Amino acid sequence: MIRFGGYLFVACVCVASAFGAEPEAAGDAAGDAPKLVLRTKKVKCPTCDGKGSLVVRPPDMGQYEGRMENIKHWDKRLDPCPTCGGKRRVEVYDMSPRDPVEGVDPCPACGWSGLKPCRRCKGADMVKCTGSRCKEGWIVTPSHDKKHHPAPTVRACSTCKGVGRMKCLECRGMGATPCPKCFGTGRKIK
Repeated sequence: MIRFGGYLFVACVCVASAFGAEPEAAGDAAGDAPKLVLRTKKVKCPTCDGKGSLVVRPPDMGQYEGRMENIKHWDKRLDPCPTCGGKRRVEVYDMSPRDPVEGVDPCPACGWSGLKPCRRCKGADMVKCTGSRCKEGWIVTPSHDKKHHPAPTVRACSTCKGVGRMKCLECRGMGATPCPKCFGTGRKIK
């Protein structure tokens, strides 16, 4: 317990020295630690195009062969949308430039934004489905009984529900992550 308390004290001293030890250099006359400059905004859901629900169609892998039914019968309605939960909009980080603070140097890595585009999704906030057998949202299982049932079984992937993509796990669908150089403050740390 004493060892943990010592580590916690050292960590607090390091953070305080990085942010509050030199108030004039950091641009805070009162000596307060710089605040995070991270902002978010709501955008139209990229999966359902802002409709709140969507219809996904299985690929034709031969499962319709010889069936006289309407192919639309196989479509799957996703209500609510798996990305926005039916809210039609999703929250992402606002990457627009910030106004500089007079007398304070901007972070050289992010230039006042406090953000870096996500390295995995490249700011798109969506990535290809990570399901092991998922092929563009669907799992195709070949038939074992080629004589009586030659058509494969096609079902929606349980990970992406048939969409083929999902929220990026690295940035949690926000499109960016806090800048590792300035810890999301947008200021140059000396």
